[in-house]
Amino acid sequence: MLAPVNSLHQQSRHIPWSTRLTALFGSGFQPFGWLFFGFGMVFVFVFLGSADVSSFFKFRGTLEKTEGIITSSEKSGYSEGGSRRRSGTRRKGTPIYRHDYTYQINDVLQQGVSYSKGGALTVGQKVQVEFPQGRPATSRIQGMRTAPFGPAVLFVLIFPLVGLALSLPGLFSGWKNLTLLKRGELARGRLMEKKKTNTQVNKQYVYKLTFQYTDQSGQQHQVQTKTHLPAKLEDDAEERLLYDPLRPSRAVFVDMLPGAPEVSEEGHVANVRIKSLLGAILPPMIALLVVAGGLVLKTL
Repeated sequence: MLAPVNSLHQQSRHIPWSTRLTALFGSGFQPFGWLFFGFGMVFVFVFLGSADVSSFFKFRGTLEKTEGIITSSEKSGYSEGGSRRRSGTRRKGTPIYRHDYTYQINDVLQQGVSYSKGGALTVGQKVQVEFPQGRPATSRIQGMRTAPFGPAVLFVLIFPLVGLALSLPGLFSGWKNLTLLKRGELARGRLMEKKKTNTQVNKQYVYKLTFQYTDQSGQQHQVQTKTHLPAKLEDDAEERLLYDPLRPSRAVFVDMLPGAPEVSEEGHVANVRIKSLLGAILPPMIALLVVAGGLVLKTL
């Protein structure tokens, strides 16, 4: 049996780096969550910088108006409203045009850019320009936007947020698993109760399992876990677990550790398979590369 651990601040056992990373990033729905986060961040970098949110921050309160003159008007390269027909052909969206204009406030020439759907304006055409009171340098053509897309495009934020919502609980669970791998004490638990919940994962019901074990001081404790793969914890009369000696209800079952690392009775923890390691670390690495690449491109 593993040597007793009386404090979580005592020296921890050696854990190979492959097992550390797999335990940390392989828990829960992290692989899918990190990929979803990275996928969502692509849309954030593409669209968020082109969203007009000025109405929420800049164009509030009293707006002053003046006359402006169009100096340039052309397609921006963006379009809005495209869709795919039942026939398989694609209906083109409405082009978004960029309009450059000038106007004068107190004999000072100001410049501005606004966007609209539809067609181009004529160079020299007069337009109505509006700006916040006392801030003439911040303007837009009345009825137009200061960016190609409206605030509705902010919906793209939901994709990375969903990815984080799937990833972060697994990351916290992975940190707990790693802590127990390093400092937990080994015990054997016997299944006392099994209850089916109303939750399903991959069309399989999640079960709530209650185990009872005896710690190294002879005291009995109960731990609970939920899984849609209960067979992993029912193949032996007693299941090995690692528990926190300071919080006996906090434990992880060896058979449920990501990558299924081997943990000997003497406390030696083996490397996980390379396939398990790659499955755990590639998704967060891809997400990190997407974010780093997007930030670099924004600065160019």
